[in-house]
Amino acid sequence: LATVANVSGDDFSGVQLASLYNYASGELGGTQVAALNFAGAAHGAQIGAMNVAGESFGLQLGLVNVAGRHHGIPVGLVNLDDRGPRDALVYASSTALANVGYRTEVNGWRSTVSVGWFEAGAEHPRAGALAWHFGRRVLGHTRRNLGLEAGLVHLIPEHAGEPGGGRLHPAIQMCLTGDVFLGPRWGLHGAVGVSINVDSYDDAAD
Repeated sequence: LATVANVSGDDFSGVQLASLYNYASGELGGTQVAALNFAGAAHGAQIGAMNVAGESFGLQLGLVNVAGRHHGIPVGLVNLDDRGPRDALVYASSTALANVGYRTEVNGWRSTVSVGWFEAGAEHPRAGALAWHFGRRVLGHTRRNLGLEAGLVHLIPEHAGEPGGGRLHPAIQMCLTGDVFLGPRWGLHGAVGVSINVDSYDDAAD
């Protein structure tokens, strides 16, 4: 436990808790909680804004998770390891007619962050959308596969906050995805599922 940082030059078992930085050069058998966490080999959990491990066997929970090899579960906006594919996506959806996204996959776990424009079928058609989808590849391999994902979309009407301009509101999504790569760098991506639009974040919290 430290105010700013914890540093271990060897293996570490237990809990490293700091506001800024945790470091274990050897094997971590426990939990790191800080803005930035690093371990040579993480056998427990890393929780922070950014988590880095030479090899991870447990949970990484953060905005960005990085590992040389990952054998566990990374939950973040962007998850990276030496083997996982990284794909750019362009697609249409029920919430936005034009979307551009970036998908990372580690150990079968997928995370996609995207931005979209022009909310489809809404009272205020000019809108933006920010989305995060997380799930897992369940059948196939990286070039032909099916996956299951859950997502949260933040919808932003063009004149949000102005009289008659609409309110910021979320959509919650569940979908079955499919990928077929037709070349070394391009392929087809599709999804079917349900999307639940909520009128406002106040309604979502009730």
